[in-house]
Amino acid sequence: MTSANIETALGVTEVPYDSPHNMPSPMEYSHLHITGIVNNTGLGTAYNAGLHILVYDGNETLLMNVTSSFASDAVFATDNQIENYLSTNYGTTSPNNTVFNTI
Repeated sequence: MTSANIETALGVTEVPYDSPHNMPSPMEYSHLHITGIVNNTGLGTAYNAGLHILVYDGNETLLMNVTSSFASDAVFATDNQIENYLSTNYGTTSPNNTVFNTI
């Protein structure tokens, strides 16, 4: 294959705000923990590759729609809506975050 071909093996865990794995626990909000491997198995370069993240609540209301670049070294990826929510309701924003534009 002469073009780029991105293959992923990802795991997603929703971490509740009161998880004993949070430091400190409880945190002020829940978050997603996404881990795994991303490989380009093609021969071409994969320009502008990223992870498209869609988050829905139990009523199928879209809560988050962002694309996080694989080149980013951010610990947290959020959008402006989430940052505004955290600021308004908790007086804080995501630690060490990168704000991505919604798509």
